[in-house]
Amino acid sequence: MGTDHEKDFLDNIIDSVIAIDKAGNVREVNQATLKLLGYKRREEIVTLPFEKICKKFSTAGLKDKLPLSEQELIYLDKEGKETPVSVNIITRISYPDDIIFMSRGIGKIKDLVRELIKSQEELRASYEQLQSSEDDLVRSEKLAYTGRIAASIAHEIRNPLTNVSMSVRQLKKGNRIKQEGLKHSEIIERNIERINFLITELLNCARPAKLNLESYDIHQVIKDALNSDKSKIRLQRIKVTNNLSHEPSILKIDKEHMGRVGSMLFLVETPGSPKIFTL
Repeated sequence: MGTDHEKDFLDNIIDSVIAIDKAGNVREVNQATLKLLGYKRREEIVTLPFEKICKKFSTAGLKDKLPLSEQELIYLDKEGKETPVSVNIITRISYPDDIIFMSRGIGKIKDLVRELIKSQEELRASYEQLQSSEDDLVRSEKLAYTGRIAASIAHEIRNPLTNVSMSVRQLKKGNRIKQEGLKHSEIIERNIERINFLITELLNCARPAKLNLESYDIHQVIKDALNSDKSKIRLQRIKVTNNLSHEPSILKIDKEHMGRVGSMLFLVETPGSPKIFTL
């Protein structure tokens, strides 16, 4: 790919892309990087030492550890303001000595997660307080209020999340993602599924669902969860060792809820060496 074609390609990527040379200096950036860091022209950032735009991160010996995925780093914009980012780090095909940093700002996501955690804790505290309350009217009003908060948060998060999911599907459908990018699109889809699960759990805290408890063989429930998630297990290089007893273990459980919890074990990316689950 020629230099001009490569620049056009990089500028069409919505994530920030920074290429650094073997000396640790910025060789190339795309438009998304300029926007993220507050620069107007490439010339303002090209040739800068990477340490000037990435806080407390050394590139020494980095090449031997590549590829790396979902590294949380702190970028510094033109004014020195810190911007948290999630970065995938790979080598550059056209310049083998270069290293590519593909990143996306996660400041808003971190704020949302903190808000979700805080809200979840407040909802749990409110629900426990309501359980011990003898005033049915107060209990009803507080649950309605917390339910509205949870529904509002879920709505605000799920709308952009749906757009992200649809965009990834469209890119995959049109074969606009190269083979090396498919792994990252799968990571996005798994994390979208995980966030949706957390939102559902938040809503359940505000409006606790009645469990449908019936007698099931817990061993069979575990096996069913593993069978339904074979592709996720394979993609994340998880090795499952089955030491379950041959004898049934009958428990009173809500089968649907237990199945969802089992599936959540495999929704988080686990880079590096294989992870082992022993059952």
